[in-house]
Amino acid sequence: MQKLTFKNNLLLKPYYLILLIIFFVFHGYVENYDLVPVTDCLLLVCQYTGFAILSTAMAYYFLRSINKAALFTFFILSINFFFGAAFDVLKKSPVSFLGKYSVILLLLVISLVVTFIYLKKSTKLFYTITKYLNFLFVILLLLDIGQFTFLFQANPIVTDYSSRLTKCDTCATPDIYLIVADEYAGNRELLSMGFDNRNFFEQLKKREFNVIKNTTSNYNPTEYSMASLFNMQYLKNVKENLNTKDIARCFNAIDENEFLRLLPISYKVFNFSNFRVANQEPLTNSPFYSDEKMFITEQTLLQRLMKDIGYHLYTKGILSLKNRQFENFHNNKMLIKATKDIVTTNEINPKFVYTHLTLPHYPYYFDKDGKQNEQLSKMWEEKMNQNDYLEYLQYSNRIYLELIDWIITKSKQPPIILLISDHGFRQFEGNFDKTLVFSNLIAVHLPSNKYGGWYEQMSNVNILKILLNSEFQQKLTIQKDSLVFIKD
Repeated sequence: MQKLTFKNNLLLKPYYLILLIIFFVFHGYVENYDLVPVTDCLLLVCQYTGFAILSTAMAYYFLRSINKAALFTFFILSINFFFGAAFDVLKKSPVSFLGKYSVILLLLVISLVVTFIYLKKSTKLFYTITKYLNFLFVILLLLDIGQFTFLFQANPIVTDYSSRLTKCDTCATPDIYLIVADEYAGNRELLSMGFDNRNFFEQLKKREFNVIKNTTSNYNPTEYSMASLFNMQYLKNVKENLNTKDIARCFNAIDENEFLRLLPISYKVFNFSNFRVANQEPLTNSPFYSDEKMFITEQTLLQRLMKDIGYHLYTKGILSLKNRQFENFHNNKMLIKATKDIVTTNEINPKFVYTHLTLPHYPYYFDKDGKQNEQLSKMWEEKMNQNDYLEYLQYSNRIYLELIDWIITKSKQPPIILLISDHGFRQFEGNFDKTLVFSNLIAVHLPSNKYGGWYEQMSNVNILKILLNSEFQQKLTIQKDSLVFIKD
């Protein structure tokens, strides 16, 4: 038996268990600095600590040793915390079968059983490994604390334009409605899918919209596209692959964006979207956007299971879709109602209203006549069904025209309306022309009729710059129109 002296008694307690939890959460906070609220971090620490206490207590009942029980709980937590990173390495290894969930989950269960049996039969007190793990996580925490001190020097995702503002006391300040039609394909992509959207464009023109030809978004993911749009620039220091950290930085850039800094101070902002904008919380909870804790927990075993195979529980009928399949529909309905209500609200200040509808984004709820899609229960499988998408797009056309008519007829003063999309249809299989997913919609309604700066083949990055230049006498430089494909 290993001897224990009073001098090192404190060092041999299993503090590493709580240190592991603090390290995991704090490391995630450092990696996603300024993206995850401290309160969410504290909540995670409390949740994981609660599990650790319960697990250790249950293990102690069988193992009759606090060190053994703590080691077993440590093993469980480590599997959960570091699963994603390890699993991604295994998937790229020469031993390809290890990258299958059926194999790796079986191996994890076997390893847990073997570890428990070993701890049960062992006569060791495990002081050495306890001391080692205590020191290890103290050192790791100190390294993260050191990294934390340098975070203020991190490269920003966007540039501050506020110094370039030209004051305009005589400019008109009409209400501005920015309506984003999520995943609404432009005419080039629609024609490639065998559909001519000419009738919708003609209806917009009858309502005095300027429908810009051959326009594109600059990014294919929504978060990147909206961050670029609102900040009127290309995003800096982003990786070529879709990743949580860049998505979180996009969320922040959307919230505190350059356009609203440059917009005349008299404007009052109304946020009817799935994003936080101008410190206003999103009006709805969307299944397509996670909460901030996910930036820390997304690589855990539980979250990877839900992300990678969770949808099978729905498609195979193990879990009910009833609560989820109409979530986007109800969200859109709520956002449209909020937009209509604000049009008729008496406001002293001019309004900037941002409405973001997941329409015609999947699920494709209805056909062009408003009849419910019979394949809705297979919404994940059906998202690549181009015919259902085109039917839902035609249904969407009617919804957008009704909303536009309401805004125009109910507004006390002629408003500015921007109807745009963040990107085109993206649900292709196999090899495809990646430029098609950037084909989008840009249609502009200006009471001033100053359409001279709006040009064919323009992209989203310049929309709000041109608006500020034409309506508020700014002199912002127009950016080169480019496409940036972010790999999923």
